[in-house]
Amino acid sequence: MEQQIGVIIVAGGGGTRMGGSRPKQFMMLGGLPVLAHTINNFAGALPGAEIVVVLPAEHADFWKDFAARFDIAAHTVTTGGDERFHSVKNGLKALKRDPELIAVQDGVLNFVMSSSVANWLGRMLESYDTNTFKLKFSSGNTMMEEPVVSSRNSILDLMI
Repeated sequence: MEQQIGVIIVAGGGGTRMGGSRPKQFMMLGGLPVLAHTINNFAGALPGAEIVVVLPAEHADFWKDFAARFDIAAHTVTTGGDERFHSVKNGLKALKRDPELIAVQDGVLNFVMSSSVANWLGRMLESYDTNTFKLKFSSGNTMMEEPVVSSRNSILDLMI
């Protein structure tokens, strides 16, 4: 039986440090909004995964209208909270299925490619444990250690 996977893409930043008239997740890159690249890359790497995008309440309707103009993989939009923790929690609540594995990714922090997701997830599943575990992986030149929480579900905070 194929493992059910949920993906929560948190895109709550205002892009204030970057400047511009709109948050960076909505800026265009190669003919698509940056957030669309992240969604499509996860959809390509994890066919059949349920994808939830978490946005600030003031941007949710804008994104739904904006996204309808592009070829973007199916996803659900929900609103975030005051902190990333609350946004991820809202993303978890928005999942329609009860996936065995849940990946959490920032919408724009590190532009992620389908091949990176597939490769990383494959390596993770090789060492999958039904108990809590930690994985180490590199992001650029930095070695990172991210907790992976498990009970019934495993939650991966990818940040790749």
